[in-house]
Amino acid sequence: MLRRVISQGAHLRRVIVGFDCVESGLPALLKIQKSSFGTSGRLVALSSIEYEKQSKITLDNLCEYFETILESVEDSDVNLSDGVLTVKLGDDLGTYVINKQSPNKQIWLSSPISGPKRYDFVSSKWVYKHDASELYALLTEELRGLLRNSEIDFNNNCR
Repeated sequence: MLRRVISQGAHLRRVIVGFDCVESGLPALLKIQKSSFGTSGRLVALSSIEYEKQSKITLDNLCEYFETILESVEDSDVNLSDGVLTVKLGDDLGTYVINKQSPNKQIWLSSPISGPKRYDFVSSKWVYKHDASELYALLTEELRGLLRNSEIDFNNNCR
């Protein structure tokens, strides 16, 4: 079901937009393009070409940043192949798998901390539609905790 953008007073509140493609099989990704006034939005379906471009950029940037932050972590490994990024954090820390899901135009995450999530591209960000959390914010929070490093910041290093 398509959810709508809800205005409250003069502020625009973004409610996750997208089709519930799990049940309906309909195209999953929509994004909000703010008007020049910043007070309203319109929905635009993300094209397959734009999805492929954005997902490739995202996975490439994530791979590069994971390699940087895991340089000194013993037994860690980062591998990106065919749209699947596998990040082994070492002995007891677990493994992240982040992959393209082209039919749904999503990025899927399997986290050793928060489990599976499916991200839609909304307003130039990968957003989990069930709680409006962003992919980079979740990775920042989890990796800071796992690696005990408060300097990790996917938001500033993967865009």
